[in-house]
Amino acid sequence: MKQERETPVKSMICILTITLLVLWGCIPDAERDNPFDPKSDGYRDEGVLTGTITRRAQPSEGIEGVLVTLDPPQGSETTDRDGFFTMDNIPSGNYVVTAFKTGYSQDSASVQIIAGQRDTVHLALNGVPHFSKTRVTSEHNKSFTGDDVYFFHFDAQVEDADGLSDIDSVAVTVDDLEFYKHLIRESNTNRFSVTIFPEEISETSLEALVGKETIFIVTDRNSFKTESDPQYLVRIIHQSPSTVSPADRDQVDPQPLLVWNQFSAPFAYTYSVEISAFPSVWSWSREGILPSDTSITVNDTLDSRWSYFWLVSIVDEYGNFSQSPRVEFFVTGRR
Repeated sequence: MKQERETPVKSMICILTITLLVLWGCIPDAERDNPFDPKSDGYRDEGVLTGTITRRAQPSEGIEGVLVTLDPPQGSETTDRDGFFTMDNIPSGNYVVTAFKTGYSQDSASVQIIAGQRDTVHLALNGVPHFSKTRVTSEHNKSFTGDDVYFFHFDAQVEDADGLSDIDSVAVTVDDLEFYKHLIRESNTNRFSVTIFPEEISETSLEALVGKETIFIVTDRNSFKTESDPQYLVRIIHQSPSTVSPADRDQVDPQPLLVWNQFSAPFAYTYSVEISAFPSVWSWSREGILPSDTSITVNDTLDSRWSYFWLVSIVDEYGNFSQSPRVEFFVTGRR
């Protein structure tokens, strides 16, 4: 009797199992449309890279307009105003990401892109200091006792994307003469300069610097150095121009006519004139006067309370110059 009861139960289980198997076979395969599922027909082996590019100098702000590239190449992106960028659809793998912008040193880093993941990178760029202008010139003038006095001027204009506060030093060197000197910044400008006597370069030859390769060097606070193109002192002008009128201790009208002798030289030049007042700090000057001119009228009214000194200079096309002796004069009506 027991066996008779079990038989219908086994039969029912068998029928139910067969039915489930049949129904399971009729169920369609589940859709596999996840792009990050390796078994999906729409699978994309890609990841995302985001990052920020900032200044290395303080304050560490984001830099806009930085070009970001990958190696092996996978397109490029440019940072926004906050220094942020995003690169999508990057095939998984190992890359070198590089950030570049004119005026800055580039920076790079290695990244690994994993499918379905977002990697983040941070790079910092240093503003590259550079020279917008450099010059070495000579000056020749006469002392009040009539002695010849010579100077050399070294002048540079410096630019830095991180600001001039990032400049650590500016120097000039002449390797052939074992000469090295730091320049001093002119207040609130991008100009650096130093003036020296010729004997600081050579005790034996006034002409030692002429034609020698002179290099300016700027260093920022990140120890990044930039050298200028070679500069050369072209000449020293030994001849001195001479004044005619006013002569020493003359009395003149409040708007005097300044007259000087014609200068002769085998090189191109122009004249410049300068008046200074004492004890006032007032001064008046004119530059770029043609070589054919030998006079100019002062278009300012001079105050008769002061005494004045004037001189004329010749200036060549490279900025070298030679001055006449200073001449003292007075304005009519001085008490």
